[in-house]
Amino acid sequence: MAKLLIGVVMALGVVIGIFAQNTAPFDLIATLDVDSTSALAITSDGEQLVVGTADGNLVQVYSLEDPANPRFLNAVELDGTPTALLGALDFALVTVAAEDGDLLQIVARPSYNPREGFINYGTYDIIAQPTGTAISPSTRWGIIYGEAGFTVLEILSVDEINSRTIEDASIASAAVANDGLLLLPTDDPTLHAITMGRGVQLGRNLETELGALGRDLALNIRGTVGAVLLEDSRVVLFDPDTLEAVNTIELAEAYDAVYFLTREDAEWLILSHNDDSTLEVLDVSDPEAVEPVGLFELDAPPQSLAIYSQLMVVSDGQTVTIFAAD
Repeated sequence: MAKLLIGVVMALGVVIGIFAQNTAPFDLIATLDVDSTSALAITSDGEQLVVGTADGNLVQVYSLEDPANPRFLNAVELDGTPTALLGALDFALVTVAAEDGDLLQIVARPSYNPREGFINYGTYDIIAQPTGTAISPSTRWGIIYGEAGFTVLEILSVDEINSRTIEDASIASAAVANDGLLLLPTDDPTLHAITMGRGVQLGRNLETELGALGRDLALNIRGTVGAVLLEDSRVVLFDPDTLEAVNTIELAEAYDAVYFLTREDAEWLILSHNDDSTLEVLDVSDPEAVEPVGLFELDAPPQSLAIYSQLMVVSDGQTVTIFAAD
């Protein structure tokens, strides 16, 4: 029996959508068999898919020149298990759980010999036991966060990355705008915006109350709208510059993660569970007039998910599947 979901959006207090499963338009275009997948990322130029594998402590790099036919480029050995990935302009940053602690390692083509392929290019210190990462639309700024605090990255080039670690600030989720951090504390129902400057100088801290603890946070690639997923099954759409709420969406069930997918003609919000294979998709092109797109059923709950433009790449731990928004 098809699962039904009622999407309730608090816009003029009316229900705007009732839809059945698999009504969101995604086409499966490619699959990759990659055992023990632990993380995914797409470089911000859209040209490479990077897949972290716990088995063997590797990342595998694929060309996305033709997304329907990903071409394996090479594998890169790391100093431990890859736990999260960030896609920079044409290289990747990998958080690694090594024997002697957590590290950040760079996977890139060496500037002195680009034909050599991707290599383990460098290592940086980060906070202990990170749980998430985010990167700005411009890819200049990144963040690695967790219960122990957060590490801010200023990514000037593959050869020049400045960092600063702030401890004793437990972070549930984070996003990065082109000029500041967006932070969700683990134990405080607030959203924070912190400005940044060259040399990883942190400035003004703007704060707003959310009314419930935040579970996840996302920012669209244009940097024009953010979304906070709350533990009380609401999503708050907000202006990243002012933190002012633009709309509040009441969901019919609780979700664990939120993502933006930016089409040429629309802005979508994707909601996922950690233990359920159903995705819910909303059209937030006009944040003040949200419309349901539908549901999409994966073969298994997503363990990793990465988005670039109209591509959505999902891993269940064994298979990496590439979808294109229709």
